[in-house]
Amino acid sequence: MVKVGLIGCGGMASFYRKIYTEIPGATLDFVVDVNEKTAKSVAEELGVKNYSTDFNNCVNSDVDVIDISTPNHLHKEQFAAAVKAGKHIILQKPISGSIEDAVEIL
Repeated sequence: MVKVGLIGCGGMASFYRKIYTEIPGATLDFVVDVNEKTAKSVAEELGVKNYSTDFNNCVNSDVDVIDISTPNHLHKEQFAAAVKAGKHIILQKPISGSIEDAVEIL
């Protein structure tokens, strides 16, 4: 079973986050949102056991894949932390808020 962590539950993620609960062989194991009420609500709605307001909690958990669905200007820091932790990463587009950050991510 592949464990997925979703960093950022609102915005565009609100349109597809449920899909992670429907993929055979995968389980949505961790959700993160800066708004604790949103993180808790999404966790309850989707039956996810772990939630937090700090993306580092997800990065440092035992999830296999991290979907980074936060505002673009936050991607570089979150991507770097996920890479350092050895996670597989899905990075939503655009990959960053600036060309400089995009080059660093690449």
